[in-house]
Amino acid sequence: MLRTSGLAEPLGLEDQPDLLMQAWRLLCGDMLLDDRSVSRHPALALAALSAARAGWQVVLVTPDGPGADALQQFLAAEAEPQREVTVIPEEGRREDRLRLYTRQLVCVPLGVLAMDLLHVARESGHTASALRGHIARLGRGGASPTELFPGSHTLVLLQEAGELFAERALDSVALHASNACASEHSLAVQALALSALLQASHHFELESAFDLPTLTEQGRQVLAGLAGSRGGLMANIEICQQAVRAALLVSAGWQEGVHYRTGPERVEILDDRLEPLISSREIVPGLRTLLDVHAGLEGRHRALVSQARVHALLSGLPRLGGVGRWLPSVAQELDWLHRRPVWRPARKPRPARRWSGVHRLASREAAGNWVREWLSRRSDDAGSLLLTVEGIAPPASGHEGSPGAGAGAGRWLTLGDAMRDWRYGAMPEPWVTHLAVVLTSDHPAEEWLFLIGERWPALEECCLVVMPSSLTGESLLTGWWGRLLPRRWQSRRLVTRRITAKRRLMRRDEGLRKMLHFARD
Repeated sequence: MLRTSGLAEPLGLEDQPDLLMQAWRLLCGDMLLDDRSVSRHPALALAALSAARAGWQVVLVTPDGPGADALQQFLAAEAEPQREVTVIPEEGRREDRLRLYTRQLVCVPLGVLAMDLLHVARESGHTASALRGHIARLGRGGASPTELFPGSHTLVLLQEAGELFAERALDSVALHASNACASEHSLAVQALALSALLQASHHFELESAFDLPTLTEQGRQVLAGLAGSRGGLMANIEICQQAVRAALLVSAGWQEGVHYRTGPERVEILDDRLEPLISSREIVPGLRTLLDVHAGLEGRHRALVSQARVHALLSGLPRLGGVGRWLPSVAQELDWLHRRPVWRPARKPRPARRWSGVHRLASREAAGNWVREWLSRRSDDAGSLLLTVEGIAPPASGHEGSPGAGAGAGRWLTLGDAMRDWRYGAMPEPWVTHLAVVLTSDHPAEEWLFLIGERWPALEECCLVVMPSSLTGESLLTGWWGRLLPRRWQSRRLVTRRITAKRRLMRRDEGLRKMLHFARD
């Protein structure tokens, strides 16, 4: 379908089979993590336009409204003249938005899509029989169309897969009904009371009156301690932080007479730029209710009637794929936690590596002779680099110099300096094609091979020299630079712990959801 659609040539992909494979993986519902810019990823455009030409409905999800507008302009420039790309606006009536979801090519922000999915799921009703039917369809391996996308041929593509499906997967989306009870009013009262305990610049930072303030680490710690003593919704740390941030915006960011004016029965908004924030349905409690309570009015009584997480809403879509930036933690979370197939294309065609094996030398003289011979053999090779322990490659050899495009041929670098460069993460150096590493026996060679493969993508040849640690006078594992690899593995353990905590939270939510569904039946 990709080659016969006629879209590869205008996108400039007819001679790039790797991008054709990327578009195919997106059509299969994989998460494509790449080093490209995801805002104008050619594989995303090719997959979306090819699926639309084949008769599929394509929904492209972006982090925000401006991202949806930019993506619509990018696709409209590449699409056929008769094919329209529709943007679901953040404002407007929900009935008008629901009609736009029937278009073939749709761009929608994540917040709008999640809220509309929650509305439709609540209005369709949740019964035990419907839940058992959904589980039966999943057991047969069939897709489960939603009420928002009733067709079985619907493809949902995420523009920022790491941010939308990993970082914001556990964000809560809530619905509230007007004139039901005083739940939101009491939530606003508690949020304003807690916001009065926080100090500017110490607990929170407020940049403007049109953005929610940012909590500092001290502010998050204070709210975590206060949330434990509260009951109801404020006992949830996530809801507590969001409510207090909204209360801080109203109490510390808005000024009476400038942004609003208090009347005898209602609060009048003076700055029209506040209307998008006030009408936002993702802020709970609503800013209008917070403003009424802050001004001393009764406030509108609204109660939370439904709540779900972004992960649960997106998981119910028939076919879901996306593109995103490559980060090891994001890839692990998508794979381990969300069970999403992750596919990472090669950053560039790599030549076949030739491992020259491991040379074990028993003396410092033998190691020095081997190093000098290797340097002289590679004196004319601009892509050679030697990493050694202290005292093996003496400056008298005439090959000293730090790695870089402007250094001379036959460069060498001590392991201490290399570790100092790697302290804040590996940076690819494509100019290195031939590498020699002199190690001591107290350091596992497998971990060094891991770092080597991560740092030098164009490496063609690599050889390791292992000598007894007693010959160097000190271990490579001493000093702050020798703690890099333990830090890497510690980072991996932290990612595992974070994924485990999220998995427990998701299991708890799933258990509560099933209990509520069967209780309503």
